Amino acid sequence: MLLVDEHRMFAEALSRFLTGEEGVTWAAAATSVDEALALCQARRPHVVLMSVSLPGKDGIAGTRELRREFGETRVLIVTALATRQVVARALEAGASGCVLSTDPPDRLVELVRRAAAGEIILPEAEVAAVVRRLGDGRRRHRGLGGVLPRLTAREREVLEELADGRSTKEVARALHVSPLTVRSHVKNILAKLEVHSKLEAVTYALRNGLVGPAGLERSDVDSGAGGR
Repeated sequence: MLLVDEHRMFAEALSRFLTGEEGVTWAAAATSVDEALALCQARRPHVVLMSVSLPGKDGIAGTRELRREFGETRVLIVTALATRQVVARALEAGASGCVLSTDPPDRLVELVRRAAAGEIILPEAEVAAVVRRLGDGRRRHRGLGGVLPRLTAREREVLEELADGRSTKEVARALHVSPLTVRSHVKNILAKLEVHSKLEAVTYALRNGLVGPAGLERSDVDSGAGGR
């Protein structure tokens, strides 16, 4: 794991705490994006904790650059205040989510492990708002068929409905099926995309330009695998 923070004392203190934690190997600490990129080239950490506030390039720009060069490395943005704007910008840049700088170290360890396992880490209260912001704009009819051939036509329809911000019940009404059927499709989508929640599935689709929802005014995409 790599920590990028302009305060080296904080990085060193955290490294001392993390040393010896099961499943967590400390790689290094950096105080700037450029230093972080050099360390990633040398160490190839699985997870990078990236402060949003950094000298020169900020953590969002750094995340975008790091993910472009080291796509296998997951990035968690560290911020004092996880506003929906910060969280949405972090996800758009390719981050696996945000953690609070005030989180206790033991919780931070847990979140790092979850990010390494592929989860999206978001404050629960901000989930719907973040998805609305991510989906702001008009749908880009590029289609999912050639990109996600593992999804059936109906599963692609369900994913597009979810990206439009519709709840499970609304998807059921739109597709003229039962909510139970929609939940079954969602379960299959999560398994095929190898993600853990509807939010992760929608975020994946949005990040890759597979869908571009129109407004998401009714979005209730949640952080769990189920639905209403």
